[in-house]
Amino acid sequence: MDGLIFMESRGVPTGQIVFVQVKCTSKKPRSDDVVAVAIKQKQLKMNIERWRRVVGAAILVHVNPATLKAHWVNLRDENAIGNTQVFVPLGNVFNKSSRKEISKLCGTIHRDLLIKKLKTKDSNFSYLKEK
Repeated sequence: MDGLIFMESRGVPTGQIVFVQVKCTSKKPRSDDVVAVAIKQKQLKMNIERWRRVVGAAILVHVNPATLKAHWVNLRDENAIGNTQVFVPLGNVFNKSSRKEISKLCGTIHRDLLIKKLKTKDSNFSYLKEK
């Protein structure tokens, strides 16, 4: 991984983490508006194992060095990964507007961990006891 993004909501950390792999290439998009980022098969296989183990989201951000435009893809999406390539759709622009979509990849477990713990006793659930 090349970097981490710590998500916030209204300036308050949510506890969500996004692991980021960054690739900078001049690769032209295919006819279907997807950039196929080449990664050696052995390296890609090793990376896939890492991406699937991390807590939080894992994305690849492709940056065009000439335009500095960046696009991203969810690395846990099996359709995004080929034998030696990661497919980055040009529709996934990496900017402020993508924050909500990327946040959804993290799930809600991190937000749940921030909630104050609630302690209960058997007597709180007397209606559940067998008679």
